[in-house]
Amino acid sequence: LKMDHHCPWINNCVGHYNQKYFVLFIWYTVLIGLYNCATVSLWAYPMSDAQQRAIMDDWTVVWTNIFVSGIFGAFQIAFGVHHIALVRQNATTIETIGRGRLRKRQLAAYDLGVRGNIEQVFGSSMATWGLPWVQGCQGDGYTWPHSNDSARDAE
Repeated sequence: LKMDHHCPWINNCVGHYNQKYFVLFIWYTVLIGLYNCATVSLWAYPMSDAQQRAIMDDWTVVWTNIFVSGIFGAFQIAFGVHHIALVRQNATTIETIGRGRLRKRQLAAYDLGVRGNIEQVFGSSMATWGLPWVQGCQGDGYTWPHSNDSARDAE
């Protein structure tokens, strides 16, 4: 079974059938955070001094909003980059951290190349990789193609 980790944000385990949705969730929250920062900043920037003094109490909310969105966004970007790297390697969090860390040689057995690894999670059509309503994962969740199978198929 392919299990990445248990996520308290979605109150579920991230694995074979929902890894695509989890990675998209991370990147969609980054986009929403950027949108939030941009809209709040654009709302606050063009105000005159008189308008700013009139709503001085709201400035605390504005700057807190921008600050929290920025911090949250930075962590989400780092988390998203980490999970994209895992998808590119055809690996899971459990396989790459802690005492359960597998050797590169063991992980290489399932490495189908960057494109093949991404297709294992997001599907074969690049046009649907960012669409959450299209099922992406390939396979049954129990058996996995090996990199030597790909080389044998190419011959």
